[in-house]
Amino acid sequence: MSHKAPDKDLSETLERLEFEADAQRSFGDDEGLTGVSQTITVIRRLAREAGYDLNASQQMQTCNAIGTISEIVKDVCELPDRTSPEAEPDMLLVTVDVLELILSHHLSTPSKGAINE
Repeated sequence: MSHKAPDKDLSETLERLEFEADAQRSFGDDEGLTGVSQTITVIRRLAREAGYDLNASQQMQTCNAIGTISEIVKDVCELPDRTSPEAEPDMLLVTVDVLELILSHHLSTPSKGAINE
């Protein structure tokens, strides 16, 4: 049987459930964690039985995240009128407002190139 990448709804549902499980784990909610963990297990089993490759989705998300991070760093590096301290040539100096603008741009819309101040 050939494997197919899971669709967006399946991937997002698993992500939300895993986020919920992490939250319950951090708050020590063992009873709630058990229910969420069982739901994740069932969804993963059914997805595998339907021929979905859940690892393909995770690999694609990792590649997308790495690309987005690289674009954000590039945009910060390309800001005009920025210099690094002489002792720290790799330091990126950026204001909170500008960083928030760049992050919201990259995390809410497809990449459209660098943002210049």
